[in-house]
Amino acid sequence: MIETTHFITTDEITIYAIKNTPKKVVSSVLCLPMMPATKESYIPLMQLLEEANCLAYAIDFRGHGESTQEGSLNYHAFEDTDHQKYRIDASEALMQLSEAGEVTAI
Repeated sequence: MIETTHFITTDEITIYAIKNTPKKVVSSVLCLPMMPATKESYIPLMQLLEEANCLAYAIDFRGHGESTQEGSLNYHAFEDTDHQKYRIDASEALMQLSEAGEVTAI
């Protein structure tokens, strides 16, 4: 089963994510889509990983998919400095997994 969730970054951007729900988590994977893909591109993989008891968490980077701040962010209009902020999204997504106790090593 795939669930939708979100978190707010330290620079106040809402990042939307999806995660699978394995019965027993033995490992975890953070899925980061390449431009212009969105988190949903990982659903087939996430379903397979769930069967293997692997938690998978996929995000829409800022300006992509649902992470557009109600349309005010669009990666087509980003400057290089805006694209560099994807590292914040990825780092804080990893922190979401860590805080939930789903990551034991980084």
